[in-house]
Amino acid sequence: MTTPLRYFWSVARPPASAFAAAATLFGYATFVAVNAPKDSEEILGLTLVGQALAASTGYRDRLIRGHFDPILAGRRSRITIALAHATLSIVPGLVFWFAVGLLERLTHVRHALAFAAGPLSALLYVSVVVWAVSLVLGRNTGGVLWMAGLFVLAAAQRIHLLSEAYGTSSADFAVSLKAARAAIVWPGLLFTNGGQVELPVLLLVLLATVGVFAGGIAVILALDASLKDPS
Repeated sequence: MTTPLRYFWSVARPPASAFAAAATLFGYATFVAVNAPKDSEEILGLTLVGQALAASTGYRDRLIRGHFDPILAGRRSRITIALAHATLSIVPGLVFWFAVGLLERLTHVRHALAFAAGPLSALLYVSVVVWAVSLVLGRNTGGVLWMAGLFVLAAAQRIHLLSEAYGTSSADFAVSLKAARAAIVWPGLLFTNGGQVELPVLLLVLLATVGVFAGGIAVILALDASLKDPS
């Protein structure tokens, strides 16, 4: 019997263009690692943008076209379906991120930013949010909307306000909550301070990530749609 993960890989795996883009980025990352290892933050930023698009795999658009009927038919629970879809959407980008992190280590960077708590939590949070958003809105929508939101914030000159909120020492829970909210709106803040994040802020960001992930799973469990004529 075909497992949900294997089925999703056969019908909804990343396109060849995604692998080509990943290979190109990794080649550039290798060049930077050899010639300018201190510029690795730029590579991680590009990787985060790529993951925002790659993890926005969509679900409902393929569901209404009947692409998932063979794996959904006869199943009482869709929990394994939901988890397999999330895995296929998010994990490839995580693997690429760790490969870039290994490049950092190989160039003898003392503190590899890729493996710091802040960037890792930003990667997980962005991956989960764009995946969840795209479940209903369609492929790539989560990543496009996320990047559009960042451009709007930058254009409105709100970034410095978020930076101030995030940079405040977490003297109490209210301050930590404000800092976490800033990081959730602008995940790039989690790359600052060498990727070090105060524990209360980190836990709040991870809690938000878990909440969004649970919401995405719930959407797949509940989502149903009338089949659409392929034409």
